[in-house]
Amino acid sequence: MNKEYEIISLGYACMTRAFLTQLNLVPSKANGRKSMIFDLMPNPTTVIAQCIRENFNGYFDDIAFEYHPINHQSYWHNKKLDVYYVH
Repeated sequence: MNKEYEIISLGYACMTRAFLTQLNLVPSKANGRKSMIFDLMPNPTTVIAQCIRENFNGYFDDIAFEYHPINHQSYWHNKKLDVYYVH
């Protein structure tokens, strides 16, 4: 029986998506898979839960392009959630 499904990765940064792709559970970018909202940025599970609970209210509010002291690069930073959009 053929089942159709959509997997939305909720893991920390891109590792969950990478594992799902390696296991052939989701297509790669080259095969048409678009990035999901949590695929390409480090999100603590508390932030993921908050975003889902609040229907992503404020997810793109209060964003500034800032220097990241650990990575020594500049990224978009959501100050309210304290997450960096690194990809």
